[in-house]
Amino acid sequence: MKKKILGIAVAIVMLFAVLALGGCNNEGGNMNYNAILHHDAGEWMREDFLSANLTRGVFTDGKYHGDDYPNSRIFIVRDSNSFNETFTSFPPEVNFENEMLILYAFTCSHGGWPFQLRNINANEQVLNVRYRMKRVTHGINNASQPWTRWFVIRMDKLDITEVEFSRA
Repeated sequence: MKKKILGIAVAIVMLFAVLALGGCNNEGGNMNYNAILHHDAGEWMREDFLSANLTRGVFTDGKYHGDDYPNSRIFIVRDSNSFNETFTSFPPEVNFENEMLILYAFTCSHGGWPFQLRNINANEQVLNVRYRMKRVTHGINNASQPWTRWFVIRMDKLDITEVEFSRA
């Protein structure tokens, strides 16, 4: 009987460990600063904003955008005026009293692949964001024509002046 109880206790502890570790990938919302990544956010943005903020190596309307464009773009949206200049819609309502949005654009050639946050930390006034592409085993093509992909991170409002993104 004691072995059975011990076995059940060990199984419960292991289950909690698996659940706790599984929550660290942002899908469960268990991330620093309540950060949530929206990895295909371009569909919510204004066309004029998207056109003005292309990245290097993309094709739009049959035109190649090369060395005159940056590899990536980063914006911090802290208020509703900046929000309205950028977005046509954004499904979750943002309370700019205590939340902000971080926008990140980069050239991507993996159109259907989802991304996820790995880590996000503020060091003084710099926010460091690490992300990775989720592995998909089937059903999505491996490559597409290069395009500007937009991430939006909705998170607690911080007093930061700079954001750095890196792939994990």
